[in-house]
Amino acid sequence: DETRLFQHTSAEQRSSLKRQFKSVFTNITSLVDCVNCQRCRLHAKLYTLGLGSALKILLTPPELIAQSTSRDEIVALVNTLWKLSESME
Repeated sequence: DETRLFQHTSAEQRSSLKRQFKSVFTNITSLVDCVNCQRCRLHAKLYTLGLGSALKILLTPPELIAQSTSRDEIVALVNTLWKLSESME
């Protein structure tokens, strides 16, 4: 149950976690820019955006999720979930 994941964290701690996660994902994305293969770069960025979106949804209060999530993030999240489910088969 994901509600237990950040159960004892305050809004300030959640905000700090969001900033830390965003920083890490920004670093990963900048490392991916060094990859020469365009297809590999695209898939890596899409996967990273999907994982980042999942964490963003977990750390955002439920009433703000619809307003703070973009269409690109939803597409990346669905694509990432599809890739993960395919790898489990």
